[in-house]
Amino acid sequence: MGTPCVVELIIDPEGNLVPPQPGRAEPDTHFAFVLISQHLTDKFDLRINFDDIVLKHDKTKKRNPFRIGGPHNRQLVPGEIDLIKQRMKPADDFVPAGELPYTTYKYTVVVKNLTTGVTQPPYDPDIDVPPAS
Repeated sequence: MGTPCVVELIIDPEGNLVPPQPGRAEPDTHFAFVLISQHLTDKFDLRINFDDIVLKHDKTKKRNPFRIGGPHNRQLVPGEIDLIKQRMKPADDFVPAGELPYTTYKYTVVVKNLTTGVTQPPYDPDIDVPPAS
């Protein structure tokens, strides 16, 4: 099993999502999205729908690399930290009885300011899945 991956989803003091760094996780490893609000007054909702993850090289193909699907969201009050825990699928789920190619996925983060009612444009960060070592 590879090293766990942690991706920070940070709402900055101005209420914007800091562009997330790409995540990198081998099959069958733990993956955590750490949600952090640095805003002093407003409440936010962060949402990821794992059923809507697509291949980066072909955005018409939905492929969830995680064991759990569906929409997951967390509401953050000022200064709060929360977590969405996931686990990557085993290598055989990516390519049964074959060799897993290096693959990049795109997931979407939707951020809504619950205090003002404004939803930011969606963000589409990467998740890289290399062959298991």
